[in-house]
Amino acid sequence: MLSRDELADLIADVMMPGAPGLVLAEAQRISDAILTDHAVVSLPTSSYEDDQGISWDSDDGVPLATASSDVVWVHDDMLEVDEAEEWAGALLAAARASRGARR
Repeated sequence: MLSRDELADLIADVMMPGAPGLVLAEAQRISDAILTDHAVVSLPTSSYEDDQGISWDSDDGVPLATASSDVVWVHDDMLEVDEAEEWAGALLAAARASRGARR
């Protein structure tokens, strides 16, 4: 998950690419507002793509998820796209709570 400062830097750079420092305070307020009830993550690059779909593996090679047409496979569970988004949200919330970042 992106930290408050990482997200603020990203926002400031988009708001004023030539001089992000000039809008950093406003970008920090926007970052705080977003992170109150949302998580922002950098999406990982897929591990590979084959005839089964697009897959993401853990750093040690364990398959985590595969996108195949209109479903997402997570381990042995087949999820509809909406279910996959719900699971992802719950996992991010649990990770945030485990880190003690809950407000």
